[in-house]
Amino acid sequence: MKYCVEDQLELFEFHDSVFSLESFDRKDLIVSVKHLNIHEDAKENSHDCDMEITSATISFQNIHILSLEPMRAYQLDANGNWYTDEPQIIFTGKDAEEKFINELENGFSINYIDIRHLGEHTTIEIGTNSPKYFIAIFSFSNVSVEWDAYCKKAWYTLHKCYRYEITLLTPHGEQKIPLHVSCNQEDETHPAISLCTKYKDQEIQVYGKDYLWIDAWADLQKHLPEGVILKCCLTCRHGNMCPFGNKPGEVFCTKGIEIMTKNDMCDWFDYTKNGTEIEKRSRRYADTCEDYKHQSWDFYTYNDYLYELNK
Repeated sequence: MKYCVEDQLELFEFHDSVFSLESFDRKDLIVSVKHLNIHEDAKENSHDCDMEITSATISFQNIHILSLEPMRAYQLDANGNWYTDEPQIIFTGKDAEEKFINELENGFSINYIDIRHLGEHTTIEIGTNSPKYFIAIFSFSNVSVEWDAYCKKAWYTLHKCYRYEITLLTPHGEQKIPLHVSCNQEDETHPAISLCTKYKDQEIQVYGKDYLWIDAWADLQKHLPEGVILKCCLTCRHGNMCPFGNKPGEVFCTKGIEIMTKNDMCDWFDYTKNGTEIEKRSRRYADTCEDYKHQSWDFYTYNDYLYELNK
């Protein structure tokens, strides 16, 4: 195979990966793994983020299945405490080995892996996801992970959440409320954005498809009561985007700079002349200040907020 990592399981992220049996001769175990991710800092990963491997093969040498514990069913009592009536069962030796191999034949999804290096052997504890909940512990002398290709960015790099505090201009003065932004970029050409907040005991949740989130923020304004205005850098007349490519959630304050056209923005975004100043003027959408001025069609601002608001 194209890539091979030996005795460095710490380079991988196993959560939600799926293990299934390739072969077992009571000494060496080979499993195939789907949805395995490798960390950005691994030398085998030339990408700038954690990546999901298309399909991997993991070979454990001199493996010993030490124990397997099926998870018991728990329920809540009248006081809200968890309890179980099922006895604890822990299989060891040949029984544990037989149970573990049987689970591998059916395939299971990993919830967590705890890796412990003890002398010449490594011991691993794994916990699995539903519907086959169990905890297994096994040791081995060496391990290798092999694969040929990557299929996409790791799922957890494509699902991001942000928490902000935003300011509202209301008929009764300014009010700050929390805002939760969720971004699912599994479809990189059409990301799914959601904004969730609460105003006067009313839950507000809106959605967008613009990778810069602007349509979702405009939709949030539309869902606020009449007379309640988003006061933030995104909606401010001084909040301009970078004309050469903008990061989601970032805007630049051009207060005090005459910006009349896109060409003015292109000229100002010359890092050879204004690099330090550009970095100083970087803001988050949710930021605000006393010099806030709401956007209008009478004042040129290089961002699409008004356009999305008036759709």
